[in-house]
Amino acid sequence: MAHLSIATTTAANDPSQWQYLEACLFAFKEIAESVDVKESCYLPMFMAHLRNVPLQHIRIISATMEAIGAYAEWINVHPNVLGYVVPLLLMGLQNAEIAVSATFALKDITSCYSAMQPFAEEILHACLEALKGNVLKSREKVRVMCAVGKVLSIMPYSYIMNYLNSLLSPVFDQLQQHLCSEMNNPTSAAAIVRNLHMLTMLFSNLDTHWDKGEETEEKESVESNRISEENQKQPQPVLFVLEKLLAIFSSLGNKWEANEQITEAVCDALKKSLSVLSDDCKIFLSEMLNLMMHLYKHCPHSSVLDMTKQLLLLFSNVDDQTETLSKYFAEICNHTIQLSMNDFRESTGVIESFLQMLEQIIKRSIVFLKSDNIDPLVLFQFALAALNLPEKPTVKAAAGFLTNFVIHSREVPKMLNVVNSQGETMVMQVLKVIGGDTPRSVVEYMPDILMALNKKYFDNLCRWMVPFTQQEGFPSYRVSQQQKEEFTRMVLK
Repeated sequence: MAHLSIATTTAANDPSQWQYLEACLFAFKEIAESVDVKESCYLPMFMAHLRNVPLQHIRIISATMEAIGAYAEWINVHPNVLGYVVPLLLMGLQNAEIAVSATFALKDITSCYSAMQPFAEEILHACLEALKGNVLKSREKVRVMCAVGKVLSIMPYSYIMNYLNSLLSPVFDQLQQHLCSEMNNPTSAAAIVRNLHMLTMLFSNLDTHWDKGEETEEKESVESNRISEENQKQPQPVLFVLEKLLAIFSSLGNKWEANEQITEAVCDALKKSLSVLSDDCKIFLSEMLNLMMHLYKHCPHSSVLDMTKQLLLLFSNVDDQTETLSKYFAEICNHTIQLSMNDFRESTGVIESFLQMLEQIIKRSIVFLKSDNIDPLVLFQFALAALNLPEKPTVKAAAGFLTNFVIHSREVPKMLNVVNSQGETMVMQVLKVIGGDTPRSVVEYMPDILMALNKKYFDNLCRWMVPFTQQEGFPSYRVSQQQKEEFTRMVLK
């Protein structure tokens, strides 16, 4: 602290002598990870001293912001110092050269919900002004939305809704404008992705039903507790933001196209909204399914399949949605298979995600495999073909699906028929993989399939394996008959 005081005085008297002060600030920043969060002797003095730092040189300002950010975890335990640091960080939002450090630090310290109330309106006003201006770059705006979401979560409901209207109207206007333009325009595509990333960050952090915990609840004021209790009775604000977002896409119908970046950004936004809303977003299920299908047809991407998996698992037990979801699931399956048939080996990323989705559906929502819209035989044969691919993650996904298909097949008559009719073909394919038809790195996934057959279809497995082991040269001429018989005995224990 003595060095910091001397350096501060020196820089205040002669702004050209800023290097000593910068070094002191960096020294404090570098030891942050080693400081216990319970430290209460020197850090309170350090934070209070920051008010005296002469912010005349950009390097000093930047070092100050970085030092504050480094102690975000400590500040969350000692919120009484927020009065020293919040004004400095908000000032940083007005300067492009230090906005990176300021937005990182602001994002981190706003996690201190219980102590943020006195500074909430000041922070939100500064963030709104910064987002309206041209100082912040795209990534900085995304980080500011993180802080906005956290701070809004502790505000009265009416304030939240009014603020969101002011905050998001320009975002939605830009989004609609650029979606209507040509997607081959890099500027429009970048603007769409930026706006979607901002919404994603808001979805991730705006939660008026947040879990306070006992310790936090004790620290909160009577007014804060009252606001929290009132907010718990109201729908999540994210619900209304999601409604506006989906309304934009619905109004455009099929008049817009998506590239890979836009598809991924849309899916990320929807996934984050699901994590907050859970089944409260049921009222928008139809719109979300239409949007997902539109994206998948224009730009098949693993993010759509991941989002599909989440929707199917979330609403699988909602009886009045089963038929709608089953039709959507069938359409996704049919489109994926048709897409892969055109160039199977060039679609391994989508194939991998598709098989991972199918595995989870079988394990947790097998009701969709019972639908008349789904032919389990086609899915089974699709996975068998994927076993021949050279990519290890894709083969792993195929083996996982086939293993669970076998394990759960007796629950669904159609699946049982598939295993009985195609099991021998599957055993042959598995033995070929083990015998060297594919890279050695994928062999490790084959035992799971054989173990599942051993457990659920032992008699069938005996009938299927013995003829293959007696066939000369199968699965490889490098394996002797004795080795094949020993392998068979080990499998059929």
